[in-house]
This record gives sequence, C-alpha cells and structure tokens, in this order.
Amino acid sequence: MCGIIGYIGFRDSKEVLLKGLKKIQYRGYDSMGLVIATEQGFKRIRSVGDVRQLRNKVAKQGSCSGSWGLGHSRWATHGAPSEENAHPHKAEHIYVVHNGIIENAEELKAWLKGPFLSETDSEVVAHCLLDSYKQKGSLKGAIFDTISKIKGEYAIAVMSEKYPNELFAFKKGPSLLVGLGEKEIFLSSDVQVFLPYTKKVVFLQDGEVAHVEGENEVSFYSEGGEKIEKRITALDAKAEETDKEGYPYYMLKEIYEQPDCVLNVIGEHIKKQDVEININKGSGILDQVIRQKRLNIVACGSSYYAALYGKYVIERFSRVFVEVDMASEFRYRSPILADQVPVLLISQSGETADTLAVMKMFQELSLPVLSLCNVMHSSLDRGASAHMYMLAGVEKGVASTKAFTSTLVTLFLLALALGKKNGQLGGSEKEQLINSLLSLPDQMEKILARTQEYVDAAHLVRALKSFIYLGRDIYYPLALEGALKMKELTYRHAAAYPAGEMKHGPLALVDENMAIVGLTPQSHVYKKTLGNLEEARSRKGKLILIGTEGDKVASSLSEYFLSIPACNEYLSSILCVLPLQLMAYHTACALGHNVDQPRNLAKSVTVE
Repeated sequence: MCGIIGYIGFRDSKEVLLKGLKKIQYRGYDSMGLVIATEQGFKRIRSVGDVRQLRNKVAKQGSCSGSWGLGHSRWATHGAPSEENAHPHKAEHIYVVHNGIIENAEELKAWLKGPFLSETDSEVVAHCLLDSYKQKGSLKGAIFDTISKIKGEYAIAVMSEKYPNELFAFKKGPSLLVGLGEKEIFLSSDVQVFLPYTKKVVFLQDGEVAHVEGENEVSFYSEGGEKIEKRITALDAKAEETDKEGYPYYMLKEIYEQPDCVLNVIGEHIKKQDVEININKGSGILDQVIRQKRLNIVACGSSYYAALYGKYVIERFSRVFVEVDMASEFRYRSPILADQVPVLLISQSGETADTLAVMKMFQELSLPVLSLCNVMHSSLDRGASAHMYMLAGVEKGVASTKAFTSTLVTLFLLALALGKKNGQLGGSEKEQLINSLLSLPDQMEKILARTQEYVDAAHLVRALKSFIYLGRDIYYPLALEGALKMKELTYRHAAAYPAGEMKHGPLALVDENMAIVGLTPQSHVYKKTLGNLEEARSRKGKLILIGTEGDKVASSLSEYFLSIPACNEYLSSILCVLPLQLMAYHTACALGHNVDQPRNLAKSVTVE
C-alpha cells in the first residue's frame, strides 16, 4: 500500500516529487522519502511522518534541485515506521522504491552479502540488483536477472548513480504507470500524479519493464527481455485538486458532499423517471445475470458491506440469487462457479490486491467480470469486461464515506434495473422507488443540518470502550459499516451482529459499560428489532438508536435518539449511514484523533 513516483524532465524534480507524494500519501503516510540527482551528486532524504515532515527536512538540506529523481510514501508491512525503514533503499550506487511484498526476502538475504540496514523486504531488492549488476555488468541485465529471482507481488522503480538520466520500473501485481509529457517522463502508482502535466499514459502489465532514458525516450520489454510496443492511452480524466474548504478534516467535507454524490449517481442512471443502468462497454452482462438468475459479488472492507446490502436489494427486487464473498477469503477457497455466471467486483480504488486476484481467477475461467470503481483507468477498471462507477470524486479520508454511499445507491439502481429487465418489478412499484430515491439527497441534507445532535451523542459515548451495533435484514450490513467506522476512527472495540443473534452469545457482553447502537427505522423488521434491543437494555446496555422521526417508542428506549426522515425502508438504510458516520467522526474528534489518517491504516490496500 505504498506510493511510488519518478520523474525525468525539465522541471525541478524536488517539487514534482513532493507534490506527487502529497497526492498519493493516502497509500501510506507513516514515512516518506526521495532521492534526487543534483549537480552535487545524489541526495537521499527520508523522514517519519507524512509529506509535510519530508518537505521540512528537504528545506533544511540546502540545494536539492535536479531534473531526475524517485519518491515514495510508505505504509509499513515489514519493519516499523522509521527513517531506516523508509524508502528509497540503497545498495552502493543503486536506489530502489517498492510497493508490495517480496515473499522470498529471507531466502534471498541468506546468500546476499548486505549489509542490511533496515528491517524491510524492500532493501533485499536493492542488494539483489547490486549482486546481479556485478555479475551482468549492466543495470538492465541486473533488472531481468532480479525479476527471475524475486517472488511475490510488487511494483518497483530503480535508479543508479552510474546511469545518469535513466529510470527502470517493473511490476507484478500493484499498479505502475508511465506518463509521457513534452520533454518529461513520469512514473507512478497513481494516475492522478500525471494529470496536471500530461494525459498520455502507458499502463505496465505484469512482467513488463519500462526503461526511461532521458526526457524523451522510454522503451518497454517483456519479462523475457524482448522489446515490445505499448499502446499509449489518452486519458479523458481530469486532475482533481481538492482542499478542505474550511472543514477541519477531509472526512467531514466528504460526509457533507454525499447528497451531491447521490445526485451524480441518479443523473447517470435515471432517465425520464426510469432506470437505465449505464454500463460502459458491456451492457449485455445484465442479460447474462438475468439468464443465469445468479450473480456473484466479491469485495473487501466497506465495499464488502455495501455488497451485502446489494444482496438484499437485488434479491428483493429482481429475484436473482446473489452470493457475496470477501475477496481475501474467496481467492483461497475452492468456490463452485457456475458456467457464465458473472461476478461484480467492487473496489473504490480499483487497486485492491485481493479483489484483483479474484478478477484474475474469473478471467482464467473466461467468466464475465463487472467492475464498480471510483477511479477510472484503475487496474480493476481496465481489466473488467463491463464497468460501473461510483462517481464520488476524489475521497482523501482513509475511512470511506461518500464512495460507500455512492456504492449503495448504485447497487440499489442495479437491483431496480435487473427487476425491470426480468419483469419482477412492477411499473408502479418501480415508479414509487424512483420517486423515493429522487427525494434522498434532500433528506440527507436535513440529517446533515443537525450537527449538534451528533456532537452531543459523541460526548455521551466517548468514555465507553466497547460498542455493539445491531440491525436486522437490510439494516444489518449498515450496522457492520457503522461498527467499522467506530473502530477505524476511535480505536475502540466495536462489533456488529444481526439483532436476532444477540441471544445466541453476544448478550453475555452487555453491561452498563457497553454502548448498543441500534438501527430501528420503520420497516417490516421494526418490532422484532425493538424486542432484541429491549433485551440489551434490560442488561443495562446504553442504547443509542437511529430511527424514524417522531418514533416515540424508540426514542423512549434510548439514552440518545438520532432521527432520520421517513422513507422507503430500502432507502432509509442508506440514510442511516450518515448518523453512523457522524457519530464515529465526532467521537474520534472528542478523543483527539486525526480522522483523516487513522493509525495503521491506508486508503488503498494494494498488498495482501
């Protein structure tokens, strides 16, 4: 989950690298580093912390300008966050930045001479390159020799003091791209780095090597060393510059952007009061779902919880059977996959390692893949046979908010589209659901206007160390997401259960120190849920309930009651997301935590 950037050109590489690292520090912010070829020689600068700490350290170095360099943002896998473990790593004249995991690092260390100055697997790559260089006599030869020796998944960029104005890059797994500008060439793990400078990009495939020689020349090679031609992609994406616009954190800004994100999704798929799912390059995949009466959905983290919501609405409105799996589990079990049954893969970044591995499984079986991403031209987006987009814009907060909500709305619309296609959803019901959806952004605005309620709730629960989130049916996936937000932001223990499962074990946990967060909007499971919550209340659990405006019963049971406007129950579950986000956010703020950068977490999980 590290970020890589490289540059050769006419600009001051120091500024290109630092600005690029700021864009990709969501991939890792426990340490940063860069190496620049200056007129005084190579300068390597590394620091613990985010790009601000690195910039301050660079400023103290005096002259650090040059037209050639590499930068890196780290999320720790092997070795704690420290300057010694920060990239770039060095072996004599060779510098390496790396994203991924070298699975045979210990085996390689056993015969390499070192000396090893860090705890990382990444440093092994630098020494492996040095050893191969001494045998081969060329850096290019050392690159291919090293590729044959290392095992794992990785994206790696290399430069050497002996090869002025050259950069090498190669990958297996995590994304790595080459940006082609006018008299300048870029390397990065993220397309957003290039967009202020160029829209021309080459995507490296697994096993391929890019060799940059100066500001105008780049060659590409297969894993076997044969020179190959690569297609240049002209991106239609825009560089998205975002700031906090007066909000204390990006996360809060992104929470308040959710009504607009929902409008974006509605505008993409609702035409003249009817649902028409816009799937780029592959609308026939929905017909396959209808024919097979089955759909697999695979995802990780918040996207997995959104997928569970998708199961409820797709089965309810289209009667298509949906199986939902965690990507990290799916790839290692022996799933029974029916012929021609499509899979929907969900990943906000489109770079989630486990989800990409599942895509590869389906591709090898020639099964159709539909992607749902927030990032166009990501690895998942490029690899899928059909595509949908979250349309949430850049999300900088590590804990997903607006992308999660956009995913829920997209899956709701997918359910309506499938129900319409196979005749399971009547015209009058479809019309009512669409009208309810069109009211959703205004209802979200009403919830967001009640800031003080969430601040007060946060002050009530901040002293508690444990939380149980409860929901039934369509609300259960949202309980899971609410618990995750509380864990991510406050570092408190939080677990979610179907409300009916409390008496099968979790009820033993409940006492006066336990917060019970219940999702109780008016629905066909309302009374059953209240009964389960009464059981927790009778054991002295402190109830914080989220329910429909004017519900005196739920309000009377609550230590604190957070209300949402009345609406269709399958959409009221989406409205519940906002109180869950805001309560976790304000609790974390009350505890003094940085909600944009929770400890130990990174935005894009590009390693196992």
